[in-house]
Order: sequence, then structure tokens, then C-alpha cells
Amino acid sequence: MTIWHLFVDESGDFGDLNRPVCVAGVALRLGCLLARPDQLNNALAKVAPGVPWPVHTSVLNRPAAVAMAPFALRLRALAECRLRAPKLLCEAIGAIRKGGPLDHDLAHRLQSRLASVARSALAAAIEDVLRANIEDFERLAEAREPYSECPPSLWAGEAVFSDLAPPIGPAARQIIVAQPALAQAVVVQMAKGEEPSWEALSLLEKALENPVSLHREVISRGAAFSHVLRNLDLRHESGLPGALLFVAAESRNGDFCPPGDGKDRYVSLLEALLTRVVQVVSRFPGPSKVEVRIASRFVAHPNEARMVPMAPALLASLTDRAQAHGSAALVLKDCPRYRDTSDPGFMLADFAANRARWALRRPRALCALESDLKRCVGLTPRSGEPPRTHVVAAGSAWASRASGDETPDGLWPFAVEQAREWGAG
Repeated sequence: MTIWHLFVDESGDFGDLNRPVCVAGVALRLGCLLARPDQLNNALAKVAPGVPWPVHTSVLNRPAAVAMAPFALRLRALAECRLRAPKLLCEAIGAIRKGGPLDHDLAHRLQSRLASVARSALAAAIEDVLRANIEDFERLAEAREPYSECPPSLWAGEAVFSDLAPPIGPAARQIIVAQPALAQAVVVQMAKGEEPSWEALSLLEKALENPVSLHREVISRGAAFSHVLRNLDLRHESGLPGALLFVAAESRNGDFCPPGDGKDRYVSLLEALLTRVVQVVSRFPGPSKVEVRIASRFVAHPNEARMVPMAPALLASLTDRAQAHGSAALVLKDCPRYRDTSDPGFMLADFAANRARWALRRPRALCALESDLKRCVGLTPRSGEPPRTHVVAAGSAWASRASGDETPDGLWPFAVEQAREWGAG
């Protein structure tokens, strides 16, 4: 049996019906290159050095986030010292207070306790414990909330700026000097593994004198992520790809039902995506199982005008309906929050969803959309014999395929084409 690990995430403002949104999934075939979480973690860490974990694609996309990332990583290392090894931190401070020599064994023990933080940032933080402003470290050791209460002199002092080569060092200084409070708030969010708001990053970028130089960093990091996905897409001796990309969009902005009852835009696209996954995988030779992992988010309450976390019962009903469209078995495994302990497959799904939404900004033919997805994500959204697309459109195009009627006018070209392709039998 072939086993696939499917990771699902979304991108866009689902409350604004005039803007494009999408749900994307990346399926990794068990046994393919980098399919193990530790292997994928290492590969992603190499292409996103100096970025707090988990990697949010918004951090790769925005110049201000690229400039703030080293400070966020350093702040996380300092906060982790306080949260995970408070006794060792106090021991280090006490040893220095007594005028003792640099205790490298103590530093090694701190490093061993904090394996989740990038070693370069951790080493710098520990070095400061052993030689720098002890009063600030005592404040950190006593802090109840070490992220927001960590003295900025520790994570944004002159020694930190001197370690950052252009263009990041000068850009970071411009941002922190112009917007110190907002810069700190963004750094704290990033250090906690949260996604900074688009508006906050836009304000910080107004302080940049030369944002073009940082845009080059943005482009290179995005290209490196795509390269990881291309490396995953290696054929097995069976002829199966190592990774699959799925994208669920709308027939046009705001046209998302069916499937679903029309109450929640995201839920309709999620059901469409899971259905397309079953359809595609069922066409491969032999039995297949897809283990589904969906990044948690809030959805509309079925009977009340409020948003609630996704419930297992809702997800079970979606997988049951999708299961009816093919022989591949869907097994719901997890619906976690996106955090530093998440499987790195969610970082690929986050990246794929973000890039797919940008590819959906304007109406286009299916072949053009697929070509853009392959270029910017790194995976081809098409497989099988004869080849069928992995892109699916909810809404009017979905309804026309189900009923066999002609698609109405005004739909996006790719939505019409994918419906006809899968309606061909």
C-alpha cells in the first residue's frame, strides 16, 4: 500500500469576498526523499537560516520581516534560557557575580537544554550571559513573561547589529530607530512563532531607505523553499512522484458553494480540496492511504453567528463526503496549531498556499495557472494517465460538473477548464 502524508493550510482573507483565497495541500509519499520530519527540518533550516521556527511564508515575503528575523531568533534563545533552563541561567549569573572564569561547561549544558533554538543565536545569547550586562540578565531571570519583558539591550544591542552584514544590518537599524515600539512588538510575535500582521510590517517598511536590496533576499529565500519542494518531487521506481501539490480555489471571488452549505468559505474549499485529493490518488496503481493533517483555524458555527475552532465532527464529515469520490482511504490524523513543534510538512503547506494565492490574483487559463504554480511552488499540480489537474474550483464550476450543465458565464477560465477536464469521465 502507498501511504501519503497530506498537510493542508490556507491563505487569504476569508472575510473579504472580493479578494482571492485558497486552500492548499502538499502530500508527501512515505519513503520519498526528505519525507521524515527530521530530514525535512534540516533541509528547511538550511534554506531559511536565521528565521524563527516555524517558518511563516510572510516572513520570507516581507523585507521588514527579513530584517527583524535575526532579532526574533535571538530573543527566542534568551526567552528559552529563562523558560527551559532558569536554574542554569541563574547559576551562570551567580558565577559571574562572584568573578569566576568563563564556564564553558555551563554554556554547553545550556545549549544541550535548548536544542529547539538555532545554535548560532543560542551561542550568542549564552556568550552574553558569560560576559555582558548582568543586570539585564537578572531582569530576564526574574521576568514572568520573558518574551515581552526581555530587555531590548540583550536582543537588539550594538553587538547584535555589528554581527549583521548588509543589507540586513543597516535596514534593521533604520526600522528599530524609526519604530522602536512596533519593531519590538513584531520581534516578540516572530520569536513566539506567530505571524506578524501585514499592516505592522508595512509600517516598518516605510522606514527603509533602500528596500530593493532586501527584496533580493526575499526572492532568494522563496526560490530556496521551492528548490526543497522540487527535490521532494523525485519519482519512485513505481513511477509515483515523491510529492503532490493540490490547490482549491473559487470559481470567481466569493463564488464558493457548493460544496458545503454556503456558511463558511474555508470549509467549502477544504471539502473541495479533500475531494480532489481522493480523485487524484485513486488513479494511481494499487491501494493508497492518505493521512490528513490540517492546520487548525476558526470556522463558522453551524447554528450561531460566531466563529469556533474546527471540531473533529466537522472534519470527519468532510473526509467522509470526500471519500465517496474514489477508492483511496482518507484518515484524519491531526489538526494542530501552527507552532514550533509542528511537523515541518505544515511549513510546506503554508508556503504552497501563500504562493498559490498570488498565482490566483487574476483570471487565467488552467495551463497558465499550473505553469505559474510549478514555477513559484516547485511542484507540478497534474498527474496520471491521461494527465488530470490537481487544481479544483468550488462554487458554480463545481455545481456544473456535478449536474452536467454548462458552466455559467463570467467564471475564471481555469475553473471552467478543470471542471470540464474532470467531467470527461
